[in-house]
Amino acid sequence: GMGLQNRPAVAWNGQNWLVMYRSQDPVAGYFATQIRAVRVSPQGAVLDATPLVLTGSTFDPNDIGLNISGGNGQWLATRCIYHNDGYGTFLAGQRISGAGQLLDATPIMLNDWVYGQCRTITMGAEYLVVGPDWNNSSQLKARRIGANAQPIGASFNLPASTVNLAGNGTEFYVAWIAGFTDLVGSRMSWAGTLTTPAGTLLFPNFAGELSMMHDGSNWWLAQSVANEARTMRVSPTGTVLDPGGDLLPITVTGTVSNLYNAQIVPQRTGGGVFVWNDSRAALGNDNNVFAMPIGADGTASGESAISIGSTNQRNAAICRGPGTTAAVAYTSEAAGLGRVLVHRVDASGAAIGAEPIEVFAGPNVGRV
Repeated sequence: GMGLQNRPAVAWNGQNWLVMYRSQDPVAGYFATQIRAVRVSPQGAVLDATPLVLTGSTFDPNDIGLNISGGNGQWLATRCIYHNDGYGTFLAGQRISGAGQLLDATPIMLNDWVYGQCRTITMGAEYLVVGPDWNNSSQLKARRIGANAQPIGASFNLPASTVNLAGNGTEFYVAWIAGFTDLVGSRMSWAGTLTTPAGTLLFPNFAGELSMMHDGSNWWLAQSVANEARTMRVSPTGTVLDPGGDLLPITVTGTVSNLYNAQIVPQRTGGGVFVWNDSRAALGNDNNVFAMPIGADGTASGESAISIGSTNQRNAAICRGPGTTAAVAYTSEAAGLGRVLVHRVDASGAAIGAEPIEVFAGPNVGRV
């Protein structure tokens, strides 16, 4: 629709996907940013002709730490919103039914005095919501939430300097920085009790970003630093299976060689898929999304570009031809493939022939 739609978040509830995003909706000659959501079927069909709107709060912004999680045929959307007096924020939640209806018109307080990027993890019929403490952003607060969006028990703190956590349906695995340098981890119960309070050493002198998941058998951690990434498996009992981590066969060069938004997600058959985006020189410094499957044994397969946007057409050159015709040559680029195409046109500029003529194809064309 009109305006900018951005920052999408996606969650599966067992039957369908829900895509939630920020939308600049026109109001009174200007626009207002609202949170919208639309259901998508397993076949990719949009199920809601008019996207749902999540009701806002008294004060803007309404989308701090916006997150969504699905389970039990519904979804729980979470975010940090301001108290009614305008001071301080709390982690709020609203449920969306499987039919795409907003079940909680007024956001429900899930955990008070939380501000920043939030996480919501589905655990059977319940959720665990996590977010930074209002007074100390390095301290993460967690709380159990029932399927009715009501808190269960008191809020509790995760280990200081927690970097990330993941759930497997019955318990969690938490990773945090110990001694200001080393990444350690431990299994954690629903109530926040650590199996190994001091933590098991995972990555010494940790730097970069960390993504985590559970593949149905083992815990997985993926560390990404600059243009390198490593994966590590941890057994159900907390034993590190890949000491030091396994370096993934990724090659990114150029002036902008970082891996961005790297994360690992589980495969149904075990193992996972490592996904990221980069602007490697080999693809003309264009930004593309890549995926690398990793088997349950930790063996990585080759990467592939999975960007699905339309091709980039540029660098046009025109030449006069026989009679009143002309030819237009240009480069057509997608991830990993560049082509030189020629289209013949008549005197009015209309194309002669349904398709252009391909005269060259290669990984990096440059200019015609």
